[in-house]
Amino acid sequence: MAELRASIDRQQALVNDAVALKATVEGEGILSSVEPPAFTASADLKVFDPRVVESHRSVRGKIISKKSWEWLIVPLAPGELELPELRFPFFDPAKAQYEVASAAPLSLSVRKGESEPAAATQQGEIQLQRRDLAFIKALRGDLSEFHPRIHQRPFFLLFAFLPLLVVPLVVVLGRRHARMQQDQGLARSRRARSRAKRRFRSAQRKLEHADSASFHEDVARTLVEYIADRFNRSAAGLTYELADELLASKGIDTELRHRFRSCLETCDFARYVPAASESARRVELLKEAVDVVGLLEKRL
Repeated sequence: MAELRASIDRQQALVNDAVALKATVEGEGILSSVEPPAFTASADLKVFDPRVVESHRSVRGKIISKKSWEWLIVPLAPGELELPELRFPFFDPAKAQYEVASAAPLSLSVRKGESEPAAATQQGEIQLQRRDLAFIKALRGDLSEFHPRIHQRPFFLLFAFLPLLVVPLVVVLGRRHARMQQDQGLARSRRARSRAKRRFRSAQRKLEHADSASFHEDVARTLVEYIADRFNRSAAGLTYELADELLASKGIDTELRHRFRSCLETCDFARYVPAASESARRVELLKEAVDVVGLLEKRL
């Protein structure tokens, strides 16, 4: 179910005054990709692009979103203007059909400004000025300035010596790229941290979901695949004991290995016992997993 509200910041204005028209849609779900309500302006109004504000909150496991659009409208002629009705179509899952939320038309009283000329002009008409432009340069002559030749300019030396700096850099980067292509294990190990960060961001987006199984599965997979990438192993056969042996082979201390295994065991327990996982515990688990990967990255 979606609700549409519309308002203007004042009921009376002068010609060429700016008036704010605000429309707000609120309902269950994500409104990031929602387009603004249809708004067709008359010829007596000038409408600027809207400013968009969006917010989300969680209510009993449901995501409630609110999205607002604020147009700046400028009346171009005096009179009683009626802003058109705003309409917002949406799909109602409860009724399994499309619905249309609407806001009642708004009225705006526009008066003629004191500084406005008595004879109204049509929109877009060009007004001729009675005075000619005064020339800044009184004497005739060549207005162009003297420009030095290209080899006399300061940046010429920069471009002249730039290849001496770029070529060694290109050679070094090329050799590094070739080494990475030949050694897949090295390339995979160096990408382990960045891949873990992306997976943790994916898990963070699932913190507020009512079903925590997907969140814990993402955190556990991120930890296992980080070790698999670091040691160029397959994540499918990586058990608790094997991961502990691999970390021990690199001199990782017992406390850090215990924290790594504790994160995995917590994820597995929460996946099979969903009632044991609360939102606050999920936040603590994600922070602990990120800290463990950060410490492993420094010591491996």
